[in-house]
Amino acid sequence: MSRESEKLFEAIGRVGGGQIEEAQASPMRRRLRWAAPLAAVLALAIILTAVLSGPGKGSAYAVAEAKYPKEFQILTAPVQAETLESFLRRSLPRLLAGQEGENQVCSPLNIYMALSMLAEAAGGESRAQLLELLDSPDIETQRQTARQLWERNYYSNESGKSLLASSLWLDSGLHYKRETVKLLAEEYFASIFRGDLGSEKLNKALQRWLDEQTGGLLKEQADSVTLPPDAVLALAATVYFKSTWSFEFQERFTEERTFAAPKGEIRCPFMHNSEEGPYYWGEGFTAAVKAFSNGYRMLFVLPEEGASPEALLTQGDFMEFLTGGVNAWEQWETVTLKYAVPRFDLTCETDLKPVLADLGVTDVLDPALADFSAITDTPAAVTAAQHACRVKVDEEGCEAAAFTVVIAAGGMPLEPPREVEFTLDRPFLFAVLSREGSPLFVGVVNDPTA
Repeated sequence: MSRESEKLFEAIGRVGGGQIEEAQASPMRRRLRWAAPLAAVLALAIILTAVLSGPGKGSAYAVAEAKYPKEFQILTAPVQAETLESFLRRSLPRLLAGQEGENQVCSPLNIYMALSMLAEAAGGESRAQLLELLDSPDIETQRQTARQLWERNYYSNESGKSLLASSLWLDSGLHYKRETVKLLAEEYFASIFRGDLGSEKLNKALQRWLDEQTGGLLKEQADSVTLPPDAVLALAATVYFKSTWSFEFQERFTEERTFAAPKGEIRCPFMHNSEEGPYYWGEGFTAAVKAFSNGYRMLFVLPEEGASPEALLTQGDFMEFLTGGVNAWEQWETVTLKYAVPRFDLTCETDLKPVLADLGVTDVLDPALADFSAITDTPAAVTAAQHACRVKVDEEGCEAAAFTVVIAAGGMPLEPPREVEFTLDRPFLFAVLSREGSPLFVGVVNDPTA
């Protein structure tokens, strides 16, 4: 980090939220530049900015603004399947449980990145529970894994986009640990904001940030995110994806067909095409993979007749197929696939607090047990953990976005001090102490009128 960056971080604690005007960080809208040598890429990964202006209640301070190189994906080998397998096996059945017959959608990668950032801020048993869920032996390993996943899944070019972003929001009155804030900025490419959390201006700033990083797909959900007045910090992670099919559905072949929904038969538009591709099968399901033009793929899974998708998520054979990577699955062949796929546009909001509790992450939710000592000594606990996700699929391709926001607010309230009647109505002793506590004067008062 440059000398200017160091000076800025040192100044953060001296700047109050009322002294700074709002400054937005929007890496997704910014043109990305590439520096070929890896060392140069990492050196330029965080651009630190200070925007000073007049006073204003609820103003925000853009402390660190993330900027990402274009060619992240070529820098590291794929790690996604091996890294996320355990997390997916544990979390997906709970994340997609929902009400029987209702649509459900989530972004496991987005939630994983948010929980990784939360683990960086946590300490003690709070961190240990998060690392167990993330299947990491220690925070250093988890940090490396998160960095590799970020680099593997971030790109933007003519074939499509897969954009990750993160941010940390700090209350202007919070005494925080500079090392952890720097780490989140450098390792997680987090934009850092500081101001009066819970104020209308800060809520609007967070909502705009979420909306911009998710391409406007989740505006309604982003606009519902608010920070409570007692919030001390918030972590936000987003992902935005867009790509066309490598072999598009032709709209002229789209026609209405019957879909056998749990609530009864419905009519909806089905897209059609025919192409060669891999066809998979296993106990209770068949599956096909359709390629996007950017090298990503969409997996379609059809449960056997009479079975529900939710039931598959509890079945070991299917979860091995889903989480172990389809490339390792042995039961497949190349066939001509005659696709008939309904258009769909799914949006889902998930309260992650009960999900985390069910998965063994309980301490961060309990004001008496939560430990965020890695980032602050101020008592705090997770009071909200929100996830929103949307996936649109049509003839041209797929557009999807997700965000996760974790809010930590004032934790265990300080107990009011015990009341003591202390009336100096009889002889007493006194002392005048120095700053170090040494007695400069000591005396006894037997008669205050003498």
